[in-house]
Amino acid sequence: MKKRVADLQAHLPEAIAAYLAADEGDSEAFSRCFAEHAVVQDEGRTYSGLAAIKQWKMEAKKKYQ
Repeated sequence: MKKRVADLQAHLPEAIAAYLAADEGDSEAFSRCFAEHAVVQDEGRTYSGLAAIKQWKMEAKKKYQ
């Protein structure tokens, strides 16, 4: 899977490639992809701010291993 992601990242805009790379790493690297007051909408819910986004990502990783 990592090779496939790396192949795709070569053809993506820099911000999206950084998001995918951070998604494979720790939550701090992932959270740097978002502004302090960012908003994520996923599965009918809204997550506002970095703390909520980090929590959403941790829960999503557990749910969709």
